[in-house]
Formats: sequence, structure tokens, C-alpha cells
Amino acid sequence: MNSQRHATPDTVECVRCRARFPLEHFRLGMRVPCPACGQEGVPRLVHSGFFWWDVTFGDFHGLLLDDDTREATSRRVLDWLGWTLNSQEEEAFFVDATGRRHSLEAAHLLIQHTPEWQFDLYQMAMNFWR
Repeated sequence: MNSQRHATPDTVECVRCRARFPLEHFRLGMRVPCPACGQEGVPRLVHSGFFWWDVTFGDFHGLLLDDDTREATSRRVLDWLGWTLNSQEEEAFFVDATGRRHSLEAAHLLIQHTPEWQFDLYQMAMNFWR
């Protein structure tokens, strides 16, 4: 596995002010604040940078929603973080052993910042998508 992760960020555009700014690939699909106007939203991809094993948040979310990949994806989160996938009124979230709720974004960020987990999730996703 290459240790040089997120080598070149993507270029995204704020949907409000159209300012362009760099964003790590794995954050695509997440709500982030625009550095120019401060508006939080899901920016539009303008140019894809170079990345290694990143799985975007949009893809991670899709893996958790898809009937074919939900079990394998949620089992990995349980093994890695000890969090169980739950949903309530169309909102998906994780719950730890103490009953505390964690967002899908929190799980995604922890996975993307742990190289072994990141690589395993990427490989699992590629096996399902091929």
C-alpha cells in the first residue's frame, strides 16, 4: 500500500457563490463549508485529482444503502469501530456499545484516515462494482 495518500485534491465549486477550491476526494458528497462565502453545502466536482484508495462519502453512503453491499459494509464498520448500523425515519446512523449515535460522515472519516481500513473498503467496493 502506498503511504502517499490524497496526493492531488479534487477541485470543486460552491453551488452558491461558484468559488472553486480544493477538496480531498473522499469528502465528495459530504456537506462542507465554502472557504469563500462560508455557505455549507455539497460542492460540485469540477476536476478530479489523483487519489489512491479513497472511497467518496457518496459511494460509502451508497454501499450502506444498497441491499447487495449493506451487510458487508456495515460488518466492516462493526469490526473496526464497534458501531452498528441503524436507521430511524429514513435517517441512517451508527450506534456504539454505549448507545451513542454516530453519523455516517464520522464513520467515513475515521475509515478514510486509517490506511488499512481505507484499502479494505476500497477493495470490497471494487469487488462489488466489477
